[in-house]
Amino acid sequence: MRSFIAALAAVAVQAEWAPHESSFKHLILEQKQFVNGGNFTPITVTEDGVDTTKYIVSDWCTSNGKDYTCNMNNRGYIMNGPSFDTGNPDFYIPNLLGGSIEFDADVSEFECGCLNTFYTVKMPSKNSSGGLNHNNDHWFYCDANVHDSFCPEMDLMEANKYGFATTPHSCNAPNDKGHYDYCDGSG
Repeated sequence: MRSFIAALAAVAVQAEWAPHESSFKHLILEQKQFVNGGNFTPITVTEDGVDTTKYIVSDWCTSNGKDYTCNMNNRGYIMNGPSFDTGNPDFYIPNLLGGSIEFDADVSEFECGCLNTFYTVKMPSKNSSGGLNHNNDHWFYCDANVHDSFCPEMDLMEANKYGFATTPHSCNAPNDKGHYDYCDGSG
């Protein structure tokens, strides 16, 4: 069985409203020093018992020790290398089929109306011609609810201190260029 131990939380962790910073603590996640002005933070990902270095790319998220922190309305993505090629972004895509993900999240200060989320998406977003879609952000973000930037999404955790939800979002088959024109936003 594949085992992927959670740096994946950094792929797309987002706090939608919070009076403080949200913090993810990973059991097998080792943060290292910042590079490239703080936008690429090296992390150690343990996959199938093997440690590899990946990089979290983000505009406003930070790390310290084994903590990964995003302020309100921010997210980070895991990349295979310490740079972002806008022509061919190299997002980390683990094979999760038959595997598991492990992470710790502290949602004790997240009240009603506030969510701390951990989800996977099939990035990058592609337009109907197969080109990278710049419609949403400069990281080519997509999910099941972003019109014209649809892609499959699995909400592994949408939580506050009162509730926890997991929601799969399926999409129709992509065209031959990899573009999705419909996803089930409600899940």
